[in-house]
Amino acid sequence: MNQCLLANTVTSLFGHLFFMVPLVWIVILIEMIFIKKATQGSTIRAFGSCTVANLVSTFVGIPVTWILSFFISIPSLYSVSVILDKFFPGLENNTSLLLSLMFGQSVPSRTPGHVEMFATIFLLIPYYYMTVVIEYPLIRYFFRKVEPQRIKKTVIRMNRVTYFLLGGLMLAVFVIGELMDR
Repeated sequence: MNQCLLANTVTSLFGHLFFMVPLVWIVILIEMIFIKKATQGSTIRAFGSCTVANLVSTFVGIPVTWILSFFISIPSLYSVSVILDKFFPGLENNTSLLLSLMFGQSVPSRTPGHVEMFATIFLLIPYYYMTVVIEYPLIRYFFRKVEPQRIKKTVIRMNRVTYFLLGGLMLAVFVIGELMDR
């Protein structure tokens, strides 16, 4: 892997993390409401469990998911790029475009900004699944007396809501930016 690609992929990972860090506090407050209602626990305990679960899923889940996606996708991306180069030789930087699609990052190419934005929104899907996998046992630990199935359903439901909101926010920021550029 060349150094330029590696530098851009690392930059993309940090971009995803730093986008999420300010939003994690809003997510914690939203998810706290779900946890408090499902567990009938105290507000402080719901806030504490959501804080721990979200900080761990943000600082562990995002990098792990991103790295797994990266290593799983690289062979297929290069294969598709070779095919595109063979059948569509006039297209410029096929590999760069595919990497941008996959990782929401800017590699040295003329990749349109909207491709990067939609790729970042696409990454919310694996981030969602990793978040559920990480947050369920953490929240379950805080509320051991509550039925595990109830906690599991709540974690799935609250993360669906917050990830849907994050995707909507990202899309809104993109649309507003596009309208302001006109």
